[in-house]
Amino acid sequence: MKKYTVLKVLGFAPGTVLGLTLAQAEVRSHALKTITAAVEGKPGVYEVVTRVEFKAGETVLTDADVNKGWLNRWNPRPPQRPRRRTRQRPQRRARSWRR
Repeated sequence: MKKYTVLKVLGFAPGTVLGLTLAQAEVRSHALKTITAAVEGKPGVYEVVTRVEFKAGETVLTDADVNKGWLNRWNPRPPQRPRRRTRQRPQRRARSWRR
């Protein structure tokens, strides 16, 4: 399974197989069917029974096909720290030869 980080609210339809942590699975236990239970530190495998949604910042494992509508909703790699913005110095004017 591939690891994805959700960027915007994202929902999965019934029949989708997901890899979730124990905390994620407990919150959504009413909408999931356990295939392999999560153990502390390792994700479990679950099948979605009714629609399940994830908020921005959550990490999900899945083999689901990515359609064009989902491309802006999740990131296939872990989130990176934003670059620190550096202040640009104003460019110096070229000195004229005349004084």
